[in-house]
Amino acid sequence: MIGINRRTGIAASLYLALSYITGIIIFILVLRYPQITDDLEKVRIAVDMQSMVFITNLIMYVLFGPVLVLFIMFLTSRLEKRETLLIKFAAVTGFIWAGSLTASGMIANGALAPVVKLFAVNPDQAVYFWNIIDTVAIGLGNGNGEILGGLMTLGFSIAVLKDESFSNVAGILGIITGIIGIISLVPALMGLTAVFGMMQLVWFLIIGFSAGRKK
Repeated sequence: MIGINRRTGIAASLYLALSYITGIIIFILVLRYPQITDDLEKVRIAVDMQSMVFITNLIMYVLFGPVLVLFIMFLTSRLEKRETLLIKFAAVTGFIWAGSLTASGMIANGALAPVVKLFAVNPDQAVYFWNIIDTVAIGLGNGNGEILGGLMTLGFSIAVLKDESFSNVAGILGIITGIIGIISLVPALMGLTAVFGMMQLVWFLIIGFSAGRKK
């Protein structure tokens, strides 16, 4: 695995954490998605605030993926002395997650322009089309259960807990976060995806600033 310097690793961890925070602010305060249950209204928001939705998807998904790859490369390089099957599994799972997230954002953004055009002609058809695209995007984005992000976080955190160059808090927090992500796959516990996101953003920051201080 190619090594990534600490400055780049910290920058990547900061971006990942801030993208979560930015997304939460935009979805709750700007787009107000949690308050909207009507499909037509959701599509209307995508039409009326097309640029905002596009930028949000860009920050939270499209760019999140490549930056996550950098973060994984950085973390893996710091754990080289413990090059175990667990670390390799966590890295590969993280790479798959990164690709899945980027694909999710690309699909969602790619559907915006066609939906806007269709909405002007036939709103009902636009809603039908958007629901199909949204289902695919949510599935790729792990919105129905953070299995990939959970496995990556859990695997790395177990290794981190055994490495003296990392904060123990990072390892413990990551293990809890990873488990929450995995069990959010259960339909009745899907609401835990939000808890996973909040906890993982803190984990990203702790990992980024504590990694390799003794190296």
